[in-house]
Amino acid sequence: MRIEAIRDSKPERVWLTLWPMATAPSNTQRVTSQFGQAMIGASIPPLTTTPIARNLDEIEVPIRYNHFFLCESNARPTGDAEVRAGASQGETQNGIFGATRGCLFVWTGTQSGVVRCEIFTHDSRPPLKDLESFDDVAEETVRFDAEPLTIQTTSGDVVAEVPLSAVPGEYHVRVGASGRDEAAGPNKIFGGVERVRIDLWPALDGSQRSSIFRLTTEWARRIRRDQLQMARMEQIKNDLR
Repeated sequence: MRIEAIRDSKPERVWLTLWPMATAPSNTQRVTSQFGQAMIGASIPPLTTTPIARNLDEIEVPIRYNHFFLCESNARPTGDAEVRAGASQGETQNGIFGATRGCLFVWTGTQSGVVRCEIFTHDSRPPLKDLESFDDVAEETVRFDAEPLTIQTTSGDVVAEVPLSAVPGEYHVRVGASGRDEAAGPNKIFGGVERVRIDLWPALDGSQRSSIFRLTTEWARRIRRDQLQMARMEQIKNDLR
């Protein structure tokens, strides 16, 4: 296959013409631009393949109404009231996030703005010291039946995808958050003061985790009080049926 490239300028345009031929000699017909002359003989590094990263660093997640979702790609918690209620009002009452099958509901101190988020997937349980700089830290076990997971906003927009290696199956999920009081307080700071880190790894031993390691912000304690109250009200409604 022979390729002929013609570059014009003012404005810049490029034409490519291709046709088959028995041999493919390299023949430079005319190079008049300074850029083209500089590129002749330039050393171009070889192409390399990069494996898919298992970590998503510093994603900026748009926030409205103090939360975002981490869900299976086919889940639409914004439009599915059952999924949304199950995640936000389910059995998880840790003040940081809620969880239901296939979906996490992550609370934020930021009501409207941007939260910086990191997501890490592991083969086994990562050290807890990785979250020493976070104010609030908790773990839960969640079942995921499909991958990739997606970070979704309250408007249903997909911000990023997170591949998983052991689905369907149970996953341990650890979430750390910091800067929530600064984002939610009376002197709230807008624009990326809040950070969230999410770690996921397969629950290969079948164990279930539900642990609060640290809950230091007033915002997290307030959310937990609300979660416990909602759980009690739900229990009362079930008892009256």
